[in-house]
Amino acid sequence: MANGISKETFKGMDVDSKLGVLFDYSHDNYHNIETMKASIDVLRKRPLFNKCLSFAGGAVGGFLAALGLKWGG
Repeated sequence: MANGISKETFKGMDVDSKLGVLFDYSHDNYHNIETMKASIDVLRKRPLFNKCLSFAGGAVGGFLAALGLKWGG
């Protein structure tokens, strides 16, 4: 598991310990979501830059596809 507890160890725990582990896991994930929301807000502030990069990547990919080249294949 991502939190360092194997499935077998979790199954062997008593109910209170399992609830504690689940609480800690959900609490950590909540803070990760808050961090991701802050990162997304930063990305929303630069839409022109992202659109330009998307266009450039699409143009390069389209050019390579027109030549019949495959990237990584």
